[in-house]
Amino acid sequence: MRLPDFLNFNSRCPICNNPLTLYMQWVNSIGWKAEMIEEGSWAFHPKMGLNKDKTIESGDYMLLTSKLGQIRTNFSTNKLRNEGKKFHMYFYYLCNPDGIKKTTWGDYKINIYKGCYYRASTLFEFQRDDDQESKNWSIQVVDNERKDIINKHETYSFKKKNNDVEKVYILDLDWEKVKTSLWFYTVTDAQAADKNFKAEDINDLHRELPLLKKRPKVGPGDREKLIDRLETWIIMS
Repeated sequence: MRLPDFLNFNSRCPICNNPLTLYMQWVNSIGWKAEMIEEGSWAFHPKMGLNKDKTIESGDYMLLTSKLGQIRTNFSTNKLRNEGKKFHMYFYYLCNPDGIKKTTWGDYKINIYKGCYYRASTLFEFQRDDDQESKNWSIQVVDNERKDIINKHETYSFKKKNNDVEKVYILDLDWEKVKTSLWFYTVTDAQAADKNFKAEDINDLHRELPLLKKRPKVGPGDREKLIDRLETWIIMS
């Protein structure tokens, strides 16, 4: 079970070095934002999609502790504990919380252009500890064939400005499907100034490639080399 490895993989954005924020998503239900209360312990509070499940109160919370390779959870109420058993979940880190955009129906989506960097786990579920008297619940991987995957996705957003045109590169490493995806588009200053303009409406380039053998180096000193490499992939398309 690789959730401890996922949680500790990195805590700062490899692109801009800003601290990452941890979230938990119950599939087709509530999105939770974590607050670290001490090293290896987080309190998750419901933040997104509260209209999807009226049994979840805004004051509810879940405590998650990762120590010595073991994951334990505690819930603020028995009702919340019972509710949690209904859902699969995944965890993700995001660099810029402004990348979370709430939608009309109270749900949300992630705009990686603003989010900068995103890293997500595979699916997990709550399971009771072997001690049936215990009120603790552990989190176990849903698909045992994926138990060795640390990150399901790792997504990077790069930007390069030339005159009044911004080039945007989005690179996603998918360890479950063992592939790399690249999206590329350009935005002019006039488009960016238009309140009605939506970057997702652009006809972008999308290219799929084999999974990179090594994670890309994305620090300030390596970024130009990576962008040159991405430009080569684009030209080859």
